[in-house]
Amino acid sequence: MIVWGAAGLAAAARAPGALTFARLVPRDPSVLIGTVVEALKAYPFAALDLFLYPFPGNHANDVYHAVIALLTVLGAIVWLRGMWSRFSIIFAAAYVGMLLVLPFQDRRYLLPIAPLALYAAAVGIATAIAAT
Repeated sequence: MIVWGAAGLAAAARAPGALTFARLVPRDPSVLIGTVVEALKAYPFAALDLFLYPFPGNHANDVYHAVIALLTVLGAIVWLRGMWSRFSIIFAAAYVGMLLVLPFQDRRYLLPIAPLALYAAAVGIATAIAAT
């Protein structure tokens, strides 16, 4: 994390435009809270797109997404229990934090953490199968 921060500071010192998005983060706490609330409304549903739509009907996809979301949460709990110091987890936490404070939301910004979400779903599925 220290190396990552140092690299970011070095890039900011070397190139004035390196912190382009930092100027977009709202400084007013009420605006920042509003931005976080909007992101919390948008991204959970956008995260379901990471698991695609395997069925032709809307109801079947809704059931599938409800089940896969529960399995993903289960998998994340099982997988993350001892993994807090891993770089991938620190990166994901920092990235999600960035997504929450930036004043624009789009589902494509979730793609860098898609492998972690899919892995958590796989761990959840394996855990559910092992429990039966």
